[in-house]
Amino acid sequence: MARGSERWVSCLVTRRRTVLIDGWYGQLNTGDDAYCAVGAHWALREWGVVPRFVGRPTSLPLLPEEARGASPERPLFSGHTRVSHIIHAARARSVVQLGGSRFSRALRSHQDLDRLRRLRRLEMLASSISVGPFKSRSDARAVGDLLGRFRFISVRDSASLDRLVDVAPSAHAHLGFDAAVLLPDVLCVEMPLREVARRRPVLGVSVCPFESVGGGDRDLEREATRLRRVQELVARVVDATGCAVRMLVMCGHPKWGDEAASIKMADSLAARTNVTITRYSRVTADMLWAIAECDAVIGMRLHASILAYALGVPFAVASYTSKNDDFAAELGADPNVCFSSDGPDPH
Repeated sequence: MARGSERWVSCLVTRRRTVLIDGWYGQLNTGDDAYCAVGAHWALREWGVVPRFVGRPTSLPLLPEEARGASPERPLFSGHTRVSHIIHAARARSVVQLGGSRFSRALRSHQDLDRLRRLRRLEMLASSISVGPFKSRSDARAVGDLLGRFRFISVRDSASLDRLVDVAPSAHAHLGFDAAVLLPDVLCVEMPLREVARRRPVLGVSVCPFESVGGGDRDLEREATRLRRVQELVARVVDATGCAVRMLVMCGHPKWGDEAASIKMADSLAARTNVTITRYSRVTADMLWAIAECDAVIGMRLHASILAYALGVPFAVASYTSKNDDFAAELGADPNVCFSSDGPDPH
């Protein structure tokens, strides 16, 4: 982890520059907010600049360091957001793809950046990204062609590195880790001291309605099975330990967020134990503290597990895509702490 971070910093921090940081930002998602926090911290402390993030200013997280949005608050015409991103990229010396699963296919924004790179000297870098899995050979070829032109790439797991080497053998790639693990250091949040029998233990639970909001192959039965298995597991833990449950809404987006699914699970568990809901907050430190105060976490959202790991909170991974499995494999985690809709019984 440290070596991957050092490579990232040594590659990027060479001189004062204007930086555009690209990712799934401004979607009211704690995992992507964590990347914003880490990126803003490094840009200010190491590069000496306030970065621009691809996202609307009022949707970006509220952070100790200043972070500016590169998307219009209210688009005035069709394509306004895309044009705004191109303009900010044209003004930048470097564009950094920081975090997330953005390289399973070639996005239009990637193509825009590549055209800019050919027109002028634009430095493209990536850190903490996942690569693949690809749905088609054309997707793999397009991603490989694009990443082969990056000056530096740090992927967050070995599976991504293997896929990248396969599609872009000449890419300047390194195995790093997920930059979100730096969030407790950036925000100065530590694991709270725990006194023996001081209170009822708390189990944090993060869910994710992936298929029903347009992700994956729209297999709604698979999603229902996964959520049911997590609910049954939580119920068994509650019965065995008497713990309280804290539902962690890691994504507050009105379309593909977690709140409705979290409320539904909370209602189903309310007769068994005390259940509270920590709703998504743009104050990223609040979400981090909510996880730090748990005694254990069951994370369906990837960054519920990653942030629990960063804080030293025991966790289990309820996998809904390969990125969850890749993270657990990267840690060398016991297979019993990672389960999916159709895997072995998670008890």
